[in-house]
Amino acid sequence: MKTLAKLLICGLTLLTSGWGVAATGWGQDLAALAGQWKPISGTLHGQSVPGSALQTMSLVITGSSFNAMSGSLNSGGTIVLAPGASDQATFAISSGADANRQLYVKWRVAGNQLTLAFSEQGPPADFNSTAANKYLLMVYDKGAGSGGVAAGAVQGAGGTGGGAGVIE
Repeated sequence: MKTLAKLLICGLTLLTSGWGVAATGWGQDLAALAGQWKPISGTLHGQSVPGSALQTMSLVITGSSFNAMSGSLNSGGTIVLAPGASDQATFAISSGADANRQLYVKWRVAGNQLTLAFSEQGPPADFNSTAANKYLLMVYDKGAGSGGVAAGAVQGAGGTGGGAGVIE
């Protein structure tokens, strides 16, 4: 459970070697990510994150800052958009248990759902979490309220689901 909690925190609270802030489109891209998000599904290394763990997690994105919570664990930091890519960034974690770590992120926003693929190895190529690629895939909803897990959310996300946190 502690590893799952760190998933949310490290994954979002969850990264910046060679990546910088893109001046053009910066505000518009970040505006799509802004809000308070509750996970509805998650997959780590190809394995589903239990619903009981998802219920304790949340992600708040404001401007270029993020704060990820999982139970009593909390991590925060800065989002740095990848130059020339409209769906990739790094999450530079500056506070919490995973401070001074960075995660590469690929995102997709569709309506009230945010799908994030996290990797420590480099920018994720897709939204599929497997034992081989070691991605953390999280699907969040702005309207999930209590954080309940939506049946079939993984299939609707185009692959296995995911959340934020430490990738081991």
